Amino acid sequence: MTDIAHIAEELARAVELTMDPCAPQNQRMEAYTACEQFKETSPLCIQCGLYLAQLETASHFVRHFGLQLMEHCVKYRWNQISQQEKIFIKENAMKLLGTDIEKHLEQFVHMKDALARVIVEMIKREWPQQWPSCIEELQIASSLGPGQTEIVLFVFLRLAEDVALLQTLESTQRRRDIYQALTGNMGEIFYFFLRLILDNYNAVKSLREQRLEEALSRHVRVVQVVLLTLTGFVEWVSISHIMASDGKLLQMLCLLLDDEDFQSQAVECLLQIVNRKGRVEDRKPLLVLFSTDVMVCIFRAACAASNKSLNDRNYTFLKRLTQVLTGLGTQICTLWGKDDGLMTRPANFSIYLDAILTFSKHPSLTIVFYVNSLWISLFRHEHISKDEVFLTFVPKWVACTAPKITRVSHNQKTLHAHDIEAYFFNIGRSELLQTFRQANMTFRIQRSHAGTRCPMQLSESPTYLEWEALSQFSCVLESVLSRILIPTERPSVSSGLRLLEICLNFEPSDPLLLSTLLSCISALFVFLSMTTAESSATLLSRVLDKIFAALIFSQPGQAKDSRSRVVKKVRMHAASLMVKIAQKYPLLLLPLFDQIYITVQGLSKDPEQLSKLERVTLQEALLLISNHFCDYERQMRFIAEVIGSGAEEFIALSSKAFKSPRDFMTFVGLDQPPVEPSSDDVNGQNRSQMMFYVNLFMAILKRCSWPDDPDKANRGGFVVYYTETGNPVCRNPAAPHIIPLISHFFTLLKVFNGLWTPEALAALSEGYKAAHSMLDLDRSNVLGYPSKPTSTLGDHMDVSHPRAQTPLERMQHFLSMVNDATYHTLGSAGPSLGRDFYTMEGLAQNISMTMFSNLDVVPDYRLRQLVRAFLKPFVCSCPSVCYESVLLPVLGYICPYMFNRLNKKWQYITQLYESGSLDEENTDTQEMLEDMLNRTITREYLDVLKVVCCRRK
Repeated sequence: MTDIAHIAEELARAVELTMDPCAPQNQRMEAYTACEQFKETSPLCIQCGLYLAQLETASHFVRHFGLQLMEHCVKYRWNQISQQEKIFIKENAMKLLGTDIEKHLEQFVHMKDALARVIVEMIKREWPQQWPSCIEELQIASSLGPGQTEIVLFVFLRLAEDVALLQTLESTQRRRDIYQALTGNMGEIFYFFLRLILDNYNAVKSLREQRLEEALSRHVRVVQVVLLTLTGFVEWVSISHIMASDGKLLQMLCLLLDDEDFQSQAVECLLQIVNRKGRVEDRKPLLVLFSTDVMVCIFRAACAASNKSLNDRNYTFLKRLTQVLTGLGTQICTLWGKDDGLMTRPANFSIYLDAILTFSKHPSLTIVFYVNSLWISLFRHEHISKDEVFLTFVPKWVACTAPKITRVSHNQKTLHAHDIEAYFFNIGRSELLQTFRQANMTFRIQRSHAGTRCPMQLSESPTYLEWEALSQFSCVLESVLSRILIPTERPSVSSGLRLLEICLNFEPSDPLLLSTLLSCISALFVFLSMTTAESSATLLSRVLDKIFAALIFSQPGQAKDSRSRVVKKVRMHAASLMVKIAQKYPLLLLPLFDQIYITVQGLSKDPEQLSKLERVTLQEALLLISNHFCDYERQMRFIAEVIGSGAEEFIALSSKAFKSPRDFMTFVGLDQPPVEPSSDDVNGQNRSQMMFYVNLFMAILKRCSWPDDPDKANRGGFVVYYTETGNPVCRNPAAPHIIPLISHFFTLLKVFNGLWTPEALAALSEGYKAAHSMLDLDRSNVLGYPSKPTSTLGDHMDVSHPRAQTPLERMQHFLSMVNDATYHTLGSAGPSLGRDFYTMEGLAQNISMTMFSNLDVVPDYRLRQLVRAFLKPFVCSCPSVCYESVLLPVLGYICPYMFNRLNKKWQYITQLYESGSLDEENTDTQEMLEDMLNRTITREYLDVLKVVCCRRK
């Protein structure tokens, strides 16, 4: 014994040294190594461990290490030690369990847990075969005092974790034996848990009255540990044990929600119960939670938690309680309507909805988003969405949730914090708007007028944030209306038109307010299509006046070249809105075509008014309306007016700038130093002119078409002939104007590919060396990063001094946009021009010699457009008669090339992963970008092959 005491004292000194922050690092490491070596090799582990665990003069570090020695011996040497040693360990461990814990150690939970783990390791090896009285002995030990009760509870918790939850036992047979023994004794175990809660909670109430703090804290800890232990059991035990004694356990848990000492543990236990999966018959008993007493407790706890200050403890409890209620709602959604589940409304359903509504009103958006997931499930449920009680809560939910979609500014936050907040707010708001959309679909807007009341309330505020939220509501309303096909289920047209009038009467001077106002008008335009032509005529003219007023919006002191970014955006928003309504409601605008055309022409003639992009966008709107002339000759003449002298000018520009990559570089200024300001950049004007022509011809190709109705197409002169099966072959009125320009677009792409050759890259001026770099936005999209919002609160605060683009940034955007637009133009040629395009002389050869030239030096992010924007529509739209002459030669060249290129890239990426140079953690590296690009282009190329190989219907 003397030797053991001596060795134990040496160990104690080593343990103290490892925990001494003032000791040198090398000494601490030596002491730690010695302790671990003793644990692994010494035959005196048990004796020394027991000695240290019982040494009252030692610190809790030393005594805890003693228990660790005992656990290690049981865990790793149990099969090697003798039966006498096993009995020695078991008897002394149980003796430690029966010993009253010293007062100065009561607060150290890790000491109690360490002794519990020693006993658990013995149970895992001996019970039930060699230790049948284990449960009885543990219950006897728990009667010795609160400290012993805590240790016994930790034994049950760790045993449940190792056997049922984490399943850490290596032996499947032992796990099965212990699991069966636990299951067989579960009734007794749960009765033991429930009795402990009742006895100790009653003791707590009594001791609170007597103000005996020391004894009170012991019983409080017991109740808390019982709840913690139950949390490890309720997820997997039979529901019958949870519901024993008429659901007394559930009632007790709900009662404890009102007690601040126990509510956190009680709500965690409840959360595990309400989130149980399984069959309907296993879920149905949970409906006892809808009893009056239980539901009143939950509702009272919800109200109390919502009114408390949001410190960490209260906020965590609030979130867990929210999840309990949403979990209970999920159970209702599962049970309601099932034959063996719930056929009618559960009792106290209104109290439950009141509790949910309480959280929907909470200022924390996290809480609101938690609850929102339940609301959308309720709105989608076949039976709940029609329940009368539930329907009475929908207007209440709308009233409290509508303000939540309004962004709130926090001026003291850093830019990074603003970005994070904006990202998560946008995610949450999109979910809220989705719920509004579903609510309006299922609730039928005309019964509550929720779809229009919320926007009307918000429209009374003149601030940007409320109008921005209003625009989101209006988009929801538009989406809902587009899905409601039955006229009798549509909302009152007069309400929608009244809201539209409110928008038209508003005259904001702030460009951001004006932009959100345009969004509202866009969404509410649908109501004009629901009323008669006479009723809509006046409002339609006012809408167009409003749009054109926004189109020429400017601020004092700003000329065409000095407009701020937000002013440019609101003007572009107005032009894009014209395109949208021309696309969705062309027949409404057709009677006013001449008026719109005259207005556009008048604005276009003023060189200081419209930008080139605004002009092109307005021409798109006119082209969309002209599709409904249903007259080939008239439409063709109009397209000629739109193009004007643009075709000749583009051909002249092409002959000058597209002869070679060096000529192109000289034309756009790539081989010359950057010029600032942009107004002095002559080459910038060349770039602007080229961009205008490319956008104009792309707009014509994308927007011009023949009538969908075969009869109208035939009467209008669009049909060229009929196929053998009787299908009409139509001609596009844009074909005569666009076909002569196609070869110049091919030449432009040949030049773009040539820009990547070593000679062209060497000719770049020093200021434009990075001109071909991938745009940050494209990079973020490939890597899956969230894109920054286009308009921020910062824009609203300062709209007159945005950061101007540098010459390099302007060049990067120009190259990217022209490259992409050219591919989209040629990709649209097949679907738009049809046979006129595919029967062009030498088309396949032209494609191979221009578009496919120098592909070896073209990077993946540029090659993507070839695959995505051109190849796929080109293959899809090719008529069968042109397969051999056009499609097969093109595929015969590009398919072997793509196979070899992708194969080499996949081999390269695989080598990077195998060498450890690339892993999922380093998402900002160039290698990761290449990997993601390779995955993306492979997926898009496989989509092309799928179209090639599969029969088209």
